[in-house]
Amino acid sequence: MNATPRMRFFGNEFAKDMGVIFAENLADLLAKVDDGSGDFPKGFLHTSTLPHEGTCYYDQVWARDAGRGAQELARYGFVDEAKSVVEYFLSQKNFGDHWGRLIDRPIQEDYELDGNTHILNGIAETWRASGRDKELGARYVESCREVFDWMERCMDSCPVGDLIPCQSELAGNPCGDGEVYAIYPNYGAVVAMRNFADMALDCGLPEEAERLHNLSFRLMDGILSALVSRGEEGRTSVPAGGW
Repeated sequence: MNATPRMRFFGNEFAKDMGVIFAENLADLLAKVDDGSGDFPKGFLHTSTLPHEGTCYYDQVWARDAGRGAQELARYGFVDEAKSVVEYFLSQKNFGDHWGRLIDRPIQEDYELDGNTHILNGIAETWRASGRDKELGARYVESCREVFDWMERCMDSCPVGDLIPCQSELAGNPCGDGEVYAIYPNYGAVVAMRNFADMALDCGLPEEAERLHNLSFRLMDGILSALVSRGEEGRTSVPAGGW
């Protein structure tokens, strides 16, 4: 395991406590990454750190949580741990060509667009932390091509203009019923498209890079035209519930 980064905050007493909080949070994140020696596969990012009575998510991998976790592992230099989590991601596209809400389940009834975009951005961060390894990056791009194919099909069929539908509480429908169009997860998809375009170009896949760049501009145009408030009443063009 790599050395744990240290961070010091200066100022009042709370600022000093932040160093301890940071260290404990990072240790907690590292403890969530399974090494594959027990009952769970390598790279399984437990949502709860330890199994316990009551509400516990130790045996679950939630797309949004795990995607953000991979990003942080990579950013703080834990490249081996991040790579193991990414390999688990790539083996678990349990919604066919993208990830369900809980990616450790073989069959999922719903998905979160923001969960998918966090996973994609976690993969991109892991590639950057690896030293922008060209062979690794090319494999990541090829492995995730079908996820972007799914996004493009969603945009093609969107009734309000080049957006990707979303489920979950961060899409404006707290109960998770049905699909809406929301700015937060769609913007995350723009970031993921541009991250993968950068990876594709750097790793010798210029056609895929151009495709993803163009797709990101198209999606951004959709966001600006349909999800940004216009006029005195501040309305958007999406149905109620989207934001």
